Amino acid sequence: MAELIKINAHGLSNSFRIPLHMTVHDTFPLPMKTHIIGMMAAAMGIERSSSYIHYMYSNIMVGITGKTLSRYYDLITLYKFKGEKYPEISQLQRQMNYENNYIIYVYTENKLLHKIYEYLKNPVFALYLGKASEIINIKNVEIINKELLKNGKITISNTVIPFKIDDFDIEDVNNGNITPFTNYHVPSAFSLEKDYRVPINFYDITFIGDIKISININKEFTAINDGDLDVILR
Repeated sequence: MAELIKINAHGLSNSFRIPLHMTVHDTFPLPMKTHIIGMMAAAMGIERSSSYIHYMYSNIMVGITGKTLSRYYDLITLYKFKGEKYPEISQLQRQMNYENNYIIYVYTENKLLHKIYEYLKNPVFALYLGKASEIINIKNVEIINKELLKNGKITISNTVIPFKIDDFDIEDVNNGNITPFTNYHVPSAFSLEKDYRVPINFYDITFIGDIKISININKEFTAINDGDLDVILR
C-alpha cells in the first residue's frame, strides 16, 4: 500500500491553453501535470523561477479525473510593453471551462507528500489552475492509502492518460458507444532560459470523456483504484 494525497477541488472558470493555439486560445478539458505542480508550488510559496519546481516535476506523480459543465469564449486584451510610452495592444479569444470539479491524486516520497499536504491545508499563495486569476476552491484534501497497480485491466473515465489510446487494445466500452479520442503531445516540465519558460520532456496524452472504457496497462504505467474507477499516475 502507498500513501497518496487526494484533492477535491472546484473552479468556476479555468483554462489550459493548447500549445500553438495563438489568436484563439482553446483549452484542454483538464489540467496537465505542469498545471497541478504549479498549484502545489503556489501552496508552498515557491516562485515560478525556483529550481525546486524542476525537482517537483521529476519526483511527483499526479492523476486526475474531472468534469466540466460547459465551455465558453471570453475576449481578453493583452498589453505588451517594449519600452515605448504606449503599449502594444492586442485582443484574442480564450476558451474557458465553466463549473469544474476535479479529483486530483498526488504520489511522491512520504516526507515531501506530507509537506505538500500541510501546505495545501494552509497555502502560502492563492491556489489556481490555469492562469493566476483562475482561482480554485479546495473542498477537501486528505491522505489515502492505495495499492499501486502496475499491470492488468483498468477502467477509466473523465480523465487524461499519459499515452496514445490508439496504441492499446480497448477491451470494453460502456453501452458499446465510443467517441473519438483526442491525442496531444505536451511537455511534462519547463526549464528557464533567460527568464523565459521553455517546455521540455514531451510525451503523448489522450483525453477520455464521459464514457467508461477498460484497457490493459503494462508495468511502464502506474494506476490506482478509487471506488469504481481507476486513475493512471504520471
